[in-house]
Amino acid sequence: LVSLIGSIGALAVMTVISVVIGQLFHAVPPGLSQGLPLDDIAAVLAFAFFGFKTLKEASEIDNSGDGKSGIDEEFAEAEEAVEGSRTIKEVTAWG
Repeated sequence: LVSLIGSIGALAVMTVISVVIGQLFHAVPPGLSQGLPLDDIAAVLAFAFFGFKTLKEASEIDNSGDGKSGIDEEFAEAEEAVEGSRTIKEVTAWG
């Protein structure tokens, strides 16, 4: 329930932020922007920035010769956390 409420709250906040940013870009006087679509330019720059950032992070994942990648290590850590969780073993019906 907490996760659902948090997700809905995050979506609501992001929607409000998006609307405010969109309205600010459309409120720029045409004389100041000189006819350039500032909102489109900002969207392309943000998309390119986060795309390249994601590709850079993916290329930096350590692929050592032992056959275990960084993702495999993260998966092993997650499995250990679940195995050591009291909630999974004692509180839920799955334990």
